[in-house]
Amino acid sequence: MRAAAAQGAGVPADLQPLVNKIHRNAYKVTDEDVAGLAAKYGEDEMFEIIVSTALGAAEKRLRIGLSILDHA
Repeated sequence: MRAAAAQGAGVPADLQPLVNKIHRNAYKVTDEDVAGLAAKYGEDEMFEIIVSTALGAAEKRLRIGLSILDHA
C-alpha cells in the first residue's frame, strides 16, 4: 500500500481522496480528512500512508525539476 500511495494510485477507494489531496494540495489536508480514516486503519498505518504519499509526491516534483534543469 505504501508504494501505491507514493504513486498516487491503487490504494483502497476510501483512501484515494486523501492520497489525491496530498499529491495535489498537501497544505489543504485537515485533521478531519485523517480522523475518519484513522478509525479504520489506525494511527500507525495512517502515518505510513501519509508519509509514503508525501514522499512520492516530493519525488515526482524533484524528478520534474531535474528534468527541466537538464533541458535548460
